[in-house]
Amino acid sequence: MSMSNSSRIPDKIYSLIISRLPVRSVLTCKCVCNSWLNLISTPDFVEMHLNFHRENSTSLMLGGKQEDKSDVIYSIGYHSLASSLLTQIEDNNKNNDVEDSNTSVEMDPVNLSGIVRMDYPFKYLGLTVDLFGSCNGLVCLWFHDDYCDDSQQFFCLWNPATKEYKKISQAPNRFTYFHIKLYALVYDLSAKDYKFVIVVHSETSSLVHVYSLASDSWTTILTTPFKFPFVRKSGVLVNGELHWLAMVRNEYCIASLDISNKIFKEILLPSETLELITMGVLEGNLCILVEGGFHVIEVWAMQEYGVRESWTKRYTITHEKITKKITQRTSYLKFMWYFDNGVILFTHWGKLVLYDQKHGSAVERSMNSLLHIMSEENYSESLAILNSETYVGGRTTNKVYMEVQILRNRNSMLEARNAELEASHAKREASHDALEARNAQLVASNAELQRELQKCQVAYKDLPKHVTAQKEAEEGKKVEEEVETVTTKSKGRKRKAETQYNTRKASKAVATISSRSRESTKFADESLTVQQMAEEEQLSLVPSTAGVTLKPSQTKEGSGTLSTSKDSYQKMTVEKLRARLKERGLMVKGKKDELIARLRGK
Repeated sequence: MSMSNSSRIPDKIYSLIISRLPVRSVLTCKCVCNSWLNLISTPDFVEMHLNFHRENSTSLMLGGKQEDKSDVIYSIGYHSLASSLLTQIEDNNKNNDVEDSNTSVEMDPVNLSGIVRMDYPFKYLGLTVDLFGSCNGLVCLWFHDDYCDDSQQFFCLWNPATKEYKKISQAPNRFTYFHIKLYALVYDLSAKDYKFVIVVHSETSSLVHVYSLASDSWTTILTTPFKFPFVRKSGVLVNGELHWLAMVRNEYCIASLDISNKIFKEILLPSETLELITMGVLEGNLCILVEGGFHVIEVWAMQEYGVRESWTKRYTITHEKITKKITQRTSYLKFMWYFDNGVILFTHWGKLVLYDQKHGSAVERSMNSLLHIMSEENYSESLAILNSETYVGGRTTNKVYMEVQILRNRNSMLEARNAELEASHAKREASHDALEARNAQLVASNAELQRELQKCQVAYKDLPKHVTAQKEAEEGKKVEEEVETVTTKSKGRKRKAETQYNTRKASKAVATISSRSRESTKFADESLTVQQMAEEEQLSLVPSTAGVTLKPSQTKEGSGTLSTSKDSYQKMTVEKLRARLKERGLMVKGKKDELIARLRGK
């Protein structure tokens, strides 16, 4: 059961409470229970935690060199800074004690309440480190050599709260410190990816290089038509876009970069004649500092982003502690923070400058342990993850958390494995029962086989007799088949002899019949001839009666027998003639006349 269910407190209440804790405490809460772990790991909680600390516990991060030339990074919350510095400016306002413009009071960071010296990555290399942008609790560091050895320079992303860091892959083209015009670390909301942007100046144009944390790769997205008069300026993030001071058509302007669409745009100024000094964020709005005259600085704010008419002049600064910082427009003045009581914090060459616009007073402070502040960034701690699994220092809280998580994961794996083993054991028990049933079936089958074996053994004893009887039967059958074969052959020879004898006998009979037929035909022809002669003689002897002459065919009633027999062959069909020839054993081939001739014996 989750803790939220057992204590009947909604997860939303837990989220609100835990989101107000520092990152170190939140990481500890992750180890309390699985429900808190799942709750804290959600993107919604990470965003809620970031938004709260951005509004309530933003810190000023300063990077610079100490007197021994070693690099150091300090961090101090604006609440702590306000309690240390705002009281001084308030005391000055009450006493009307305006400090000499040429004096500067030093602060000891060791005694300053809430200041923290950061343990950053790659410190052991002894390289110069600069803060090169901050976004959502991540800080970009640039490591380089003061002796212009470009082979040792590289960028690094670092989460100071979790101490996780990631070395950025090599940029597409090497460049020196002085080639970098602009830089910024930004979160691309559409791509859900952190991107590091640098603008490198070349002889003909300025190239924009973008590093993607998600893909760990660089791309050159475009060239920009703007010229950037200042060197190494951090982009100001407002309304999801980055802004820098630029020049176009030999006039000052603001260049904005839409990182999602990779488009540069121009933000129009309140007036084309204004001389820009620097810009920042004032109460969530884009603001600029411009020269309003001799030793006069004006603060303008864009109340509605992108609308030129919404530019409004908020303050006019005439205090020398600030106005003298812009001599000949060498603008190293940087707008850092706006306190609730209207006090503005600037940084300038390693010094902190506070300006109270209500009373027109200013206080300048320096840190005696920092010979020079090289870079500064606003920073809010967060739970942002770099997915590098590399951390600063040894056994950190985050590392302990990771080890606890590993143990939890291993425990979960063991529990899952135990469940699998129990399920496997249940399957094995079921399989054992099935095997026992199968064994019983095999026992019964074995008994049946034993009975069959006994029968086979009994039959095996009589096997020789059976084999002998089978052989004798096979031999007898073989002898019978041989006798039958001999008998069949003998009968065949006898039938053949008989057939040949009958054939010869039939041939002789056919020859005899044929001879007799020819003789009969000859005799019939001769008889016909004699008959015809007799009829002619008779006709010559008998006188004609009443002038009637008798024809030979009318002399005797039966005198036409032979003539009729002779003409009957002509009336027969070929088939009948051949049948007659076949009966007489004569050849049946030939035409009808030939067949008739054969029948007549010609």
